[in-house]
Amino acid sequence: MDADGTFRRLAGQAAGLLFIAGGLLCVADALAGGGGEERGAFASYVATGGAAAVAGAMMFRLPWQHWPRRATLWIVPPALLVSGFTGYLDPNPYMATLPFLLLAMWLGIAQPRGTALALSPATAVAYWAPLALAPHGPGLVASVPFVTATCVLVSETLAWLTTRLGRAQQQLRDYEAFHDRLTGLPNRASFNDHLRRARARSQRLAVLFCGLDEFKSINDRLGHAAGDAVLVEVARRLTQAVRPLDLVARLGGDEFAVLVEDRGDEPELLAMAEHLRRSLGTPVSLGDRQALVGLSTGIAAGPADGSGDLLADAGLAMVEAKRQGKDCTEVYHPRIRHDLVARTELLADLEHAVERGELRVHYQPIVDLADGHVLGVEALARWAHPRRGLLGPDQFIAAAEQSGLITSIGRWVLQQACLQVRSWQRRAPELAELQLSVNLSLLQLASDAVLGEVAAALDNSGLRPELLVLEVTERLLLDPGRETAKRLEALKTLGVGLAIDDFGAGSSSLRYLRDHPFDVLKVDKSFIDRIHANDTATELVRSIGEIGRTLGVEVVAEGIEHPYQAEAIRAMGYTRAQGFLFSRPLAPADLLAFLSDQLTRPPAGGDRVPGQARSNTGLSA
Repeated sequence: MDADGTFRRLAGQAAGLLFIAGGLLCVADALAGGGGEERGAFASYVATGGAAAVAGAMMFRLPWQHWPRRATLWIVPPALLVSGFTGYLDPNPYMATLPFLLLAMWLGIAQPRGTALALSPATAVAYWAPLALAPHGPGLVASVPFVTATCVLVSETLAWLTTRLGRAQQQLRDYEAFHDRLTGLPNRASFNDHLRRARARSQRLAVLFCGLDEFKSINDRLGHAAGDAVLVEVARRLTQAVRPLDLVARLGGDEFAVLVEDRGDEPELLAMAEHLRRSLGTPVSLGDRQALVGLSTGIAAGPADGSGDLLADAGLAMVEAKRQGKDCTEVYHPRIRHDLVARTELLADLEHAVERGELRVHYQPIVDLADGHVLGVEALARWAHPRRGLLGPDQFIAAAEQSGLITSIGRWVLQQACLQVRSWQRRAPELAELQLSVNLSLLQLASDAVLGEVAAALDNSGLRPELLVLEVTERLLLDPGRETAKRLEALKTLGVGLAIDDFGAGSSSLRYLRDHPFDVLKVDKSFIDRIHANDTATELVRSIGEIGRTLGVEVVAEGIEHPYQAEAIRAMGYTRAQGFLFSRPLAPADLLAFLSDQLTRPPAGGDRVPGQARSNTGLSA
């Protein structure tokens, strides 16, 4: 028996005892009168007292703990009204005590436990006051039942409403505990519960872990209200794209999961993931704006009685899909977990690389195709890892971007490169016009601090602003945003140049290129690699050069590794290039030797390809 049932039973037994006590007192008063009163009144007293005593004995034995509260609503008020009329018609004061005894019983048994405890003083008065007042003020006692009945009805109604409200609130709390408030989908707790129950009834299970691509940029550009609208629409589309028996849940943020039962073949799951991805292919309408989101999906499947954590494995596969280029699907394999552990260890080491002095800056020359003269250098980060040796940017920059460490690394590279180039210029006046190109990450450009960081690097080094070129990735042109455009304009006011790196690798916006202050285009290496082998790539490289000349923008060809590539782009009208054909990225001392060697050599003839391949020492190969 629970605590509430125990309380009801004790309250019922107490009410029974009071009825017995009241009945015995009624009989005692009749006997004390010695029967001198009218025989009818004497009989009424004895009958009332006896009935009360018998009723009390029955009440004492009734199973009050099992009585529903609502039953008293239909029993007590009529009894109060009847006994009230009886109190007016019968001068017997003990008859008028019945309403109070019934009220006491109702307060102790019918009301919720908290209400009964709160009304315990009133309950005690209701028990004993009628017995004390009956012989002395029958009129006073008899006038109360109607008021009592009204109070009982009001109290019961309020208690009923409070109970219903409490139940509704509890149901809402239960719903919110297992559902996402924004989309109405099951949440992570509900998904895990469904996954646990599905293991007991299915033969094979699969989990598709879906993460939206570039969702953060939507929040940053359009606001969180627009981001919420996108999440709601994504939830609707994913729900419509799966089978009725599949479960779609929102795990949090921009992550969703689909639980698939008895459909574990890899081709089927890949087809399902592709169907989900295509369901998001249409842009989400946001009033006069539109937002297009991609979907990276991780898949984990296995027998229902397996010990693996399908949700965690699918999550790792989704992270790998994002790392591989986003908007794609990856199936979980144990190597993914191994690689993640390795990247986590690498990231932990990277967090302290700057303060430990493990980062280095190497410099790759940008040459004039006419005579091989070095016009500038691009600063490229390297990491002298204590265990893995010298690491290139392809081995740690992606992890730095995902973790946010790229902002501190980029700031350090900018400061060191400006100081280094200015140092060379002081040592060799012939390098006074040497340009410096430094990569600026999207995270750096998204920060309001970038303007101050660039200004501080110029002031501390003494480098002339017009010699500094800041390179941003072409992804910026997909949807730059108003704040990013303002920061680019502000950087231009410092006098620095702006370049678009890897131009042509994405979906560039020529309108944005026309309307904003870029000075340099750097053609992506993937096009240079396909020159002559692919007519389309060759024409694209030629077209990019013509676009640059039309807009008055300098065009640089990246990734030149073979003489025929240099000949081809020079024939297309290109004047600047960089790549291994001219020099690999060099440490500061090696680059200075390279520049010194170039300054002592006579200019290359116009009929031959300039800048023969160099060794890592910067000397002629």
